[in-house]
Amino acid sequence: MNCKMTDSTINLIATGIIYNSNVHIEMTAESTYEPVGNGTETSLFRWLQGADLPAHDILKQKEGKIMVQFAHDPIAKRSLIGVKMVENGQEIVRIFVKGAPEKVIPNCMTVSGPDGT
Repeated sequence: MNCKMTDSTINLIATGIIYNSNVHIEMTAESTYEPVGNGTETSLFRWLQGADLPAHDILKQKEGKIMVQFAHDPIAKRSLIGVKMVENGQEIVRIFVKGAPEKVIPNCMTVSGPDGT
């Protein structure tokens, strides 16, 4: 990917996109992987594919790891998903939230910049 973000920041964004979406991948008649689902989510998946990230392979890793999921709440203007992951050799549950920035950001304890700080 040609950008100024660190690999860990790119990985975190990609993981958030993959885990906090309902997209599924279908094989087209031309033998290409095509994301199917919500327009915004499929656009994000196409961005991942354009960045040569194997979204279709990573998507398979979701199976059996979702611990909790809350659909979009029109009042809170956000949705979230809790995913069981292994990080630095420890099993953790990471919460991914997506929604309106004015609703999500005020609830964040930390924010990462493009350089990972």
